[in-house]
Parts: sequence; C-alpha cells; structure tokens
Amino acid sequence: LLYLLLLNSAADSANALAISTGGSIEKFSIMMNDTVNKIGAKNSKFDNPVGIDSDNNYSTASDLALILKYALKNEVFKEIFLANEYYIKSLGVSAKKTVRTTGSNYGIDTSIISGAKTGFTYDAGLCLASTASYNDVDYLLITLNAPIDYPYHLLDAINIYDYYMSNYGYKKLISKDAIIDDISIKNGVEDKYQIKAPYDIIKYLENDFDLSKLEYKYSGINEITKDIKKDDFLGHVDIIYNDEVIESFNVYLDNDIEYKSANNYIKYFIWTLSFISFLVIIWLIKYVAIKFKKSF
Repeated sequence: LLYLLLLNSAADSANALAISTGGSIEKFSIMMNDTVNKIGAKNSKFDNPVGIDSDNNYSTASDLALILKYALKNEVFKEIFLANEYYIKSLGVSAKKTVRTTGSNYGIDTSIISGAKTGFTYDAGLCLASTASYNDVDYLLITLNAPIDYPYHLLDAINIYDYYMSNYGYKKLISKDAIIDDISIKNGVEDKYQIKAPYDIIKYLENDFDLSKLEYKYSGINEITKDIKKDDFLGHVDIIYNDEVIESFNVYLDNDIEYKSANNYIKYFIWTLSFISFLVIIWLIKYVAIKFKKSF
C-alpha cells in the first residue's frame, strides 16, 4: 500500500492506510494535523489523506519542506520515496514512480532527481516534492501550482537543481583550532591566551566566493583575570565578507589558566639572580685572565 501510494499516487491506498491507522478518515486527519503542528508546519491543515481540494485542506511550500524533511527521518518512508519501481508479488504487478513515467512520456530526463512525489488538483496545479544529491550536497525542493498543460513541475525542479549544482557548493570558512586573535592574561604564567576556532565552519556558498577576502573579528574581554574560569564566556568572533557578517560563533575559555604565585616570583627572582651571578663570574674570570696575562 505504501509503495502504491508513493509511487503511483493511489488514492485508494491512502484511504485504506488512513482507516487502518486512525480508525477513520476523520480521525486520521486529526493525527495528521497533530503531527504537522508538532514539527512547526503552522500554515497547514488537512481534512483528508488524499489531498482533495477543500477549505480545510491546505499547505505552503515551506511547510511541505518541513514535512518532507521530517518524513525522510523514517527509514521506511525514505526507502520508498527514493525507489523508482516496486514489484508486488501478490498482485503480479509493478508500482512505478509517477515522476519517471511522466518524464519519459514527455522525453524529460529526470535522472537528476533522486526521490520524488507528485501531486495534482485543479486548485493546486501540478506539484512536486523532491530531493537530489550532488557533490556531497543534499537538496530538497517543493514546487507548487505549475500549469497543467505540460509537466512544468518537473522542468522547474530540474532547472532549479541544475542552477544550484552548477553555481554553489560548500566552502570552509575557517578550520578548527585556527588562531584568530590573542588576549592578555593578568599575572598568568603565559602572557597570552589564543582565541581559536572551536570547530570547522563550512557554509554553502556561490562558487565564485573569494575566501581570501574573509576577515575574522574577535569582540569581547581583552584580559583574562583569576575570576574567569574554564568554560566561561569570553566573547564572540564575526566572520566578515565585504563588510557583512556571514557567520559568527561564541568563544569560551577552554582550559584552566595557570597564574603566577609567590613561589613563581621567588623562582623567577632566584633564576634572575643566578643568571646575574653567572654573568658576574664570567666577567671576573675574564678580568682575572687579562690581569694574569698582563703580569707576564
């Protein structure tokens, strides 16, 4: 039933699944509304599992994107959504994906689309929920209300995917532990504390994005004192491109700071005194050697 529903858009499968799951169409519709509200699809309402037009059955592209992302977390749904064909042994027939069938009927290459579900009513037009993958980038797209005289819902999706795949990709803005700035440590054994990136920061950007123009600006406290402990907030770093902040992250003290104590100062004094004494001894040896040489 699930394969027939998602591959062939079988309305009778939708109704059968709804009744077996919720007890009735009405009760299942309540379950649908409870689910979409839970995942944040606030501009959607359903009163049937088939998608028949009514005043109480509507959604938006952004809500449908949320719903599809949520559904793809279910491995059974994902497997069927990505399938192109399924042979039903008990019936001796194959369920075939509508989008593939439609594409082949019109000579449209739909191979760029990895998963899809079509939809149609006269009020909604031709609709498509789809996914694609390219260069380790996963895409998800909802197109709605295409004219019904030609499969523009497929062409729109293919054109949009092709545009982003050709012009965009992931770029690393900064690597983990890259040094951005340093701030002083008051009475610290070390004079400075280095501000570093806590993790790799990667962003989906245009291919012509110039990484060499990136600036990294730390804003926060400029001195660490004894009252600041490990994991305390220090400030934040802005990543700037063409005078615009495109990413930012918070900075926390990631280790305990060792401060100078009385013992540190005593050790420093002894070391300094020893060093001076050493220099005096060297000078005396040279002085005596010179005097000794002159005496002969």
